[in-house]
Amino acid sequence: DSMHASELVGMFLLASSFSTLILHALVLSAVFVERKRVAANAFYTIYMAGCFADILSLINGVFTYCSLTGFLQAHLLYSNIVVHLDKLIVWGARFSQMLTVLMIATNRVTAIRYPLKHLSIWNNVTQRICSFIQITSIFVVGGAFVAFLRPIAVPSSFGGIVVGFDLSEEQLNGQFLFGIILQSTNGLLVLLLYSLIIRKIRSEMRQTSGNSASRHESSLHKVALIVCIVERDTSTIIYIVRTVIYSSIPPYLLLFFSDSVRKRV
Repeated sequence: DSMHASELVGMFLLASSFSTLILHALVLSAVFVERKRVAANAFYTIYMAGCFADILSLINGVFTYCSLTGFLQAHLLYSNIVVHLDKLIVWGARFSQMLTVLMIATNRVTAIRYPLKHLSIWNNVTQRICSFIQITSIFVVGGAFVAFLRPIAVPSSFGGIVVGFDLSEEQLNGQFLFGIILQSTNGLLVLLLYSLIIRKIRSEMRQTSGNSASRHESSLHKVALIVCIVERDTSTIIYIVRTVIYSSIPPYLLLFFSDSVRKRV
């Protein structure tokens, strides 16, 4: 029964990831056109670069599940090289996603607090720097974590492999504490920034302005806000499902809140 359940989950992950990848492609093509037309194109540039980490996480989540359960009978999935690549993407993409949320929050806050300077702050140079950091951090940070934690393949009770670490308990505890501090600091910064966005949305809801540019900015605030909020063996499966769901959220949000992107898709 457990193997039958794992096969059902595997098929669900494959179908869900495949459909979301198609949606990612459609939304990205629409966003690429939209960022050329709209003045607030820095938001879309950050979004596009952030999608790279989301797409990698989606694909990697499926392959991680397959290696954990033996859903796909591919012996290549059970090697230490694949484990290293898996964890490089897991940790690197997670760090990049954290940066993306922080950058989007900062972008929206400058649009609120400094509307006259917003375009000069988020010029082409700033956008290129942000995109470069978002993408390269996946491989630099992910590679650093792999080099330090030294992940290894361990037999899984589901018939495949699960990741273990060639470290002492003290080192693992230290790494866990570092991760908690890093994510907590990022979360507090984002929470502070989004408290300003919430105030802005509430104030706009009291107004009855028909300005289309204002409505467009408001929709971007809402997309940014929700992206931020929705932030071994069985526990590994829970992580994989959560990763697939989290990495699938951005294109659906953009379609829901952005009329211009929805029309182009």
